[in-house]
Amino acid sequence: YLWEILGIGMSAFFLSFQPNRDPLKGKFLSNILKKAIPGGTMIILAVAIYFILYIVNSNGSFYTTIDSLELATSMSVLSMSALSLVILYKVCEPLNKYRGIVFGSATLASILLVGLSYYVTITKSYEASILKINFSLMTGENVFVVILVTFLLAGIYLTVNQIVEIITGEDEENENQ
Repeated sequence: YLWEILGIGMSAFFLSFQPNRDPLKGKFLSNILKKAIPGGTMIILAVAIYFILYIVNSNGSFYTTIDSLELATSMSVLSMSALSLVILYKVCEPLNKYRGIVFGSATLASILLVGLSYYVTITKSYEASILKINFSLMTGENVFVVILVTFLLAGIYLTVNQIVEIITGEDEENENQ
């Protein structure tokens, strides 16, 4: 999927080439977990929201516009892709020229691939789609839900991340760099 290729794979590959001569501060595993858990939690929540809305709709308990597993999957992929770019932005902080180019390239490539996939899905067929996101199933309400869920979870992620940085004192370290 898009978020795996651009938000994680390609970006991590290029970011790994940036030299880092700073000594490791704190414990390695706790440093990794402090960065990974908030982002992973937001991605899990995004997927859970869409599939819970699908289950609620299919049980007849409550009407939602998510009426197929394929639609829930497509909406999940779009949110995961956008959230992975938010997480990538936090990983790239503090931004310098190189990190900005990596982040900007991943963002631009994501937008272009989603646009191309949309075009192919609408003009040809879902089977010909590059990303296997079925845009033909999405209504305006579905797009609104994707945007709402993504912005809500991105805001929560950024807030939680900021709180963790303040508590651990990393915010002051980033300002000094």
